[in-house]
Amino acid sequence: MTEVQTITKVTKSTRAVLAEAKKLFWKYGIKKVSVEEICAQAGVSKMTFYRYFSNKEEVAVHVLRKIFDVSRTESRQLMDDADLPLPVKIAELIKNKRKHSEGVSREFLRDAYGDNFPTVKAFIIRFRKIMTADLERSIRKMQSEGVIRKDLKIGFVTQMIDLMQEKAADEDLLDLYDTNTELITELMQFFFYGIAGKEAQTEEN
Repeated sequence: MTEVQTITKVTKSTRAVLAEAKKLFWKYGIKKVSVEEICAQAGVSKMTFYRYFSNKEEVAVHVLRKIFDVSRTESRQLMDDADLPLPVKIAELIKNKRKHSEGVSREFLRDAYGDNFPTVKAFIIRFRKIMTADLERSIRKMQSEGVIRKDLKIGFVTQMIDLMQEKAADEDLLDLYDTNTELITELMQFFFYGIAGKEAQTEEN
Protein backbone atom coordinates (compact mmCIF):
# COMPACT_ATOMS: atom_id res chain seq x y z
CA MET A 1 0.00 0.00 0.00
CA THR A 2 1.55 3.32 -1.11
CA GLU A 3 1.42 6.35 1.14
CA VAL A 4 -0.69 9.27 -0.06
CA GLN A 5 1.68 12.14 -0.85
CA THR A 6 0.98 15.71 0.18
CA ILE A 7 -0.52 18.02 -2.42
CA THR A 8 2.37 19.74 -4.20
CA LYS A 9 0.23 22.42 -5.82
CA VAL A 10 -2.53 23.92 -3.73
CA THR A 11 -5.16 25.63 -5.88
CA LYS A 12 -8.58 27.16 -5.40
CA SER A 13 -10.05 23.89 -6.68
CA THR A 14 -8.12 21.64 -4.28
CA ARG A 15 -9.03 23.87 -1.34
CA ALA A 16 -12.69 23.74 -2.33
CA VAL A 17 -12.64 19.95 -2.73
CA LEU A 18 -11.01 19.41 0.67
CA ALA A 19 -13.31 21.87 2.44
CA GLU A 20 -16.51 20.44 1.01
CA ALA A 21 -15.34 16.83 1.30
CA LYS A 22 -14.67 17.36 4.99
CA LYS A 23 -18.22 18.63 5.53
CA LEU A 24 -19.69 15.65 3.69
CA PHE A 25 -17.39 13.05 5.31
CA TRP A 26 -17.99 14.47 8.79
CA LYS A 27 -21.75 14.22 8.31
CA TYR A 28 -22.20 11.04 6.28
CA GLY A 29 -18.93 9.11 6.54
CA ILE A 30 -16.74 8.15 3.58
CA LYS A 31 -18.70 5.26 2.14
CA LYS A 32 -21.95 7.15 1.56
CA VAL A 33 -20.29 10.14 -0.13
CA SER A 34 -19.59 9.99 -3.86
CA VAL A 35 -17.02 11.85 -5.96
CA GLU A 36 -19.94 13.39 -7.83
CA GLU A 37 -21.35 14.85 -4.59
CA ILE A 38 -17.97 16.27 -3.61
CA CYS A 39 -17.54 17.87 -7.03
CA ALA A 40 -21.04 19.34 -6.96
CA GLN A 41 -20.53 20.89 -3.52
CA ALA A 42 -17.04 22.15 -4.40
CA GLY A 43 -18.14 23.55 -7.75
CA VAL A 44 -15.51 21.65 -9.75
CA SER A 45 -15.74 19.14 -12.58
CA LYS A 46 -14.85 15.47 -12.21
CA MET A 47 -12.02 16.10 -14.67
CA THR A 48 -10.58 18.70 -12.30
CA PHE A 49 -11.09 16.39 -9.34
CA TYR A 50 -9.13 13.55 -10.93
CA ARG A 51 -6.37 15.94 -11.98
CA TYR A 52 -5.42 16.22 -8.31
CA PHE A 53 -6.90 13.16 -6.57
CA SER A 54 -7.08 9.47 -7.44
CA ASN A 55 -10.29 8.80 -5.49
CA LYS A 56 -12.35 9.92 -2.50
CA GLU A 57 -10.26 7.83 -0.08
CA GLU A 58 -7.21 9.88 -1.03
CA VAL A 59 -9.23 13.03 -0.39
CA ALA A 60 -10.16 11.70 3.06
CA VAL A 61 -6.47 11.20 3.86
CA HIS A 62 -5.68 14.78 2.82
CA VAL A 63 -8.53 16.06 5.00
CA LEU A 64 -7.24 14.11 7.99
CA ARG A 65 -3.63 15.08 7.35
CA LYS A 66 -4.48 18.77 7.51
CA ILE A 67 -6.35 18.33 10.79
CA PHE A 68 -3.71 16.08 12.30
CA ASP A 69 -0.85 18.40 11.34
CA VAL A 70 -2.54 21.35 13.03
CA SER A 71 -3.38 19.23 16.07
CA ARG A 72 0.20 17.97 16.33
CA THR A 73 1.65 21.47 16.10
CA GLU A 74 -0.71 22.76 18.78
CA SER A 75 0.03 19.80 21.07
CA ARG A 76 3.80 20.14 20.73
CA GLN A 77 3.72 23.87 21.40
CA LEU A 78 1.52 23.28 24.41
CA MET A 79 3.62 20.50 25.93
CA ASP A 80 6.86 22.42 25.34
CA ASP A 81 5.59 25.58 27.03
CA ALA A 82 7.62 25.68 30.24
CA ASP A 83 5.47 28.46 31.72
CA LEU A 84 2.26 26.40 31.75
CA PRO A 85 1.56 24.10 34.75
CA LEU A 86 0.63 20.51 33.93
CA PRO A 87 -3.10 20.82 34.82
CA VAL A 88 -3.42 23.71 32.37
CA LYS A 89 -1.65 21.74 29.66
CA ILE A 90 -4.01 18.81 30.20
CA ALA A 91 -7.06 21.06 30.08
CA GLU A 92 -5.86 22.63 26.84
CA LEU A 93 -5.11 19.22 25.31
CA ILE A 94 -8.68 18.15 26.02
CA LYS A 95 -10.00 21.40 24.58
CA ASN A 96 -7.94 20.94 21.41
CA LYS A 97 -9.12 17.36 21.03
CA ARG A 98 -12.72 18.50 21.38
CA LYS A 99 -12.21 21.27 18.82
CA HIS A 100 -10.72 19.01 16.16
CA SER A 101 -13.36 16.30 16.65
CA GLU A 102 -16.32 18.65 16.62
CA GLY A 103 -19.09 17.43 14.35
CA VAL A 104 -17.52 14.08 13.50
CA SER A 105 -20.25 11.54 12.81
CA ARG A 106 -20.41 7.95 13.92
CA GLU A 107 -20.42 6.96 10.25
CA PHE A 108 -17.09 8.67 9.66
CA LEU A 109 -15.45 7.00 12.66
CA ARG A 110 -16.80 3.63 11.56
CA ASP A 111 -15.42 4.11 8.04
CA ALA A 112 -12.08 5.55 9.15
CA TYR A 113 -11.32 2.78 11.64
CA GLY A 114 -12.92 -0.02 9.64
CA ASP A 115 -11.49 -2.19 6.88
CA ASN A 116 -13.27 -0.73 3.85
CA PHE A 117 -10.81 2.14 3.50
CA PRO A 118 -7.36 0.66 4.26
CA THR A 119 -5.42 3.72 3.11
CA VAL A 120 -7.30 5.93 5.57
CA LYS A 121 -6.87 3.42 8.39
CA ALA A 122 -3.15 3.04 7.63
CA PHE A 123 -2.71 6.80 7.69
CA ILE A 124 -4.42 7.05 11.08
CA ILE A 125 -2.20 4.31 12.47
CA ARG A 126 0.94 6.05 11.19
CA PHE A 127 -0.14 9.36 12.65
CA ARG A 128 -0.92 7.75 16.01
CA LYS A 129 2.64 6.41 16.11
CA ILE A 130 3.99 9.90 15.44
CA MET A 131 1.83 11.41 18.19
CA THR A 132 2.87 8.62 20.55
CA ALA A 133 6.53 9.41 19.92
CA ASP A 134 5.84 13.10 20.60
CA LEU A 135 4.08 12.23 23.84
CA GLU A 136 6.89 9.95 24.97
CA ARG A 137 9.36 12.77 24.39
CA SER A 138 7.24 15.18 26.41
CA ILE A 139 6.75 12.71 29.27
CA ARG A 140 10.48 12.00 29.54
CA LYS A 141 11.20 15.72 29.59
CA MET A 142 8.62 16.37 32.32
CA GLN A 143 9.89 13.39 34.31
CA SER A 144 13.40 14.83 34.22
CA GLU A 145 12.01 18.16 35.41
CA GLY A 146 10.03 16.52 38.24
CA VAL A 147 6.66 17.54 36.80
CA ILE A 148 5.53 13.93 36.31
CA ARG A 149 6.44 11.11 38.69
CA LYS A 150 9.51 9.21 37.56
CA ASP A 151 8.01 5.76 38.18
CA LEU A 152 5.29 6.31 35.57
CA LYS A 153 5.80 3.74 32.83
CA ILE A 154 5.67 5.42 29.43
CA GLY A 155 4.59 2.18 27.77
CA PHE A 156 1.49 2.16 29.95
CA VAL A 157 0.60 5.69 28.87
CA THR A 158 1.02 4.96 25.16
CA GLN A 159 -0.98 1.73 25.32
CA MET A 160 -3.80 3.47 27.16
CA ILE A 161 -3.90 6.17 24.48
CA ASP A 162 -4.12 3.49 21.79
CA LEU A 163 -7.00 1.94 23.72
CA MET A 164 -8.78 5.29 23.95
CA GLN A 165 -8.49 5.69 20.19
CA GLU A 166 -10.19 2.33 19.71
CA LYS A 167 -12.90 3.14 22.24
CA ALA A 168 -13.68 6.40 20.45
CA ALA A 169 -15.23 4.28 17.68
CA ASP A 170 -16.90 1.72 19.96
CA GLU A 171 -20.59 1.46 19.03
CA ASP A 172 -21.75 0.56 22.54
CA LEU A 173 -19.94 3.52 24.08
CA LEU A 174 -21.16 5.87 21.38
CA ASP A 175 -24.73 4.95 22.24
CA LEU A 176 -24.23 6.45 25.70
CA TYR A 177 -23.51 9.95 24.37
CA ASP A 178 -25.37 12.46 22.25
CA THR A 179 -22.30 13.26 20.15
CA ASN A 180 -18.97 11.65 19.35
CA THR A 181 -17.21 14.74 20.69
CA GLU A 182 -18.72 14.11 24.13
CA LEU A 183 -17.32 10.57 24.16
CA ILE A 184 -13.87 11.70 23.03
CA THR A 185 -13.81 14.39 25.70
CA GLU A 186 -14.94 11.89 28.35
CA LEU A 187 -12.14 9.50 27.38
CA MET A 188 -9.55 12.27 27.53
CA GLN A 189 -10.77 13.49 30.91
CA PHE A 190 -10.90 9.99 32.34
CA PHE A 191 -7.36 9.31 31.19
CA PHE A 192 -5.85 12.53 32.48
CA TYR A 193 -7.97 13.16 35.58
CA GLY A 194 -9.36 9.76 36.55
CA ILE A 195 -12.84 9.29 37.99
CA ALA A 196 -12.33 11.97 40.66
CA GLY A 197 -12.19 14.76 38.07
CA LYS A 198 -9.94 17.76 37.78
CA GLU A 199 -11.85 19.70 40.47
CA ALA A 200 -11.08 17.04 43.09
CA GLN A 201 -7.43 16.92 42.08
CA THR A 202 -7.17 20.69 42.29
CA GLU A 203 -8.59 20.60 45.82
CA GLU A 204 -6.09 17.92 46.85
CA ASN A 205 -3.20 19.99 45.55
